[in-house]
Amino acid sequence: MATGSSEGKMICFVTDVNAGEPDILVTIANGPLEICDLRGTRIHAEPAPASGWTHEALLAIAGLLKDRTQDGADAFIAGEWVGSTEV
Repeated sequence: MATGSSEGKMICFVTDVNAGEPDILVTIANGPLEICDLRGTRIHAEPAPASGWTHEALLAIAGLLKDRTQDGADAFIAGEWVGSTEV
């Protein structure tokens, strides 16, 4: 997770797949992404790409939003928690 006053905080997505771990995106990859501040207020939302969310696509979004997530944020796909700046 990249942090720093000039960079802002980036969301750390827990959607990467390591050996022996399930792919949590399998059942939610086509759901909408919602980013909320730590109080639960939505600060960004967008539909899934046509091919569904991938870990790489989510990392790209995290980079684009780092200035808006500097005070902390949580990420959800189809209502399921998938990451946070606080991980």
